[in-house]
Amino acid sequence: MNSNRFMRKKILLEPQNTLFYIIDANFFANKYLKSSESVNVTDHDRIENSHAWWEVIDWQINNNIAIVFINELCIAETFKVIAKKYYQEKVINNNVFQVIKKQITNNIQLSVRKLISKSRYIQFHNITVDRDIIIGASRYLEIAHKHNLQSLSVIDLTILSSAKYLMDFYRIKKEQIIILTGDRKIIKCAKFSNEGPCVFDPLDPNNTIDKYFVNS
Repeated sequence: MNSNRFMRKKILLEPQNTLFYIIDANFFANKYLKSSESVNVTDHDRIENSHAWWEVIDWQINNNIAIVFINELCIAETFKVIAKKYYQEKVINNNVFQVIKKQITNNIQLSVRKLISKSRYIQFHNITVDRDIIIGASRYLEIAHKHNLQSLSVIDLTILSSAKYLMDFYRIKKEQIIILTGDRKIIKCAKFSNEGPCVFDPLDPNNTIDKYFVNS
């Protein structure tokens, strides 16, 4: 098993073929949070590093060399992450809470005007969690149990099976797909499966953009 490919592979800033990012709820939520809206130094640094990654990814999106996917369960989980910041951690007030919810909603919704536009700009693409993704998640569940990763939730596993879904049904090469998650258990499960794309942790402050993004 070549475990190094999951955390040490480089990402081309301007690849010849489109990159397809699949993101988790925490990375998505961090896009809208400020580093000051954190409960401790670790949380602060994870938000800061997420912003650095998002700056690069947004640039790639704007230049039509990357597409970001998030499945619908992770979208729901993103609102839960933001709600926790307001209701439990109390690091954002109600005004900020409402603004962030509106920003997320606006970014994932598509108006009729945008749908019929000849040059559609879609920042985030939703993946519907259908039968095929659920069945795929059940296969990863077996891997999780074999390697003492039982705490992985169904939502976590659908991130991995969403990548497999894009590979199997849309014939996207796994070299073009990149999973971005701050969950170490998801990364371990991906490593043990040894069949999916590379996985990176953009929240870890040690994983700076200069370590992973290269020009060629």
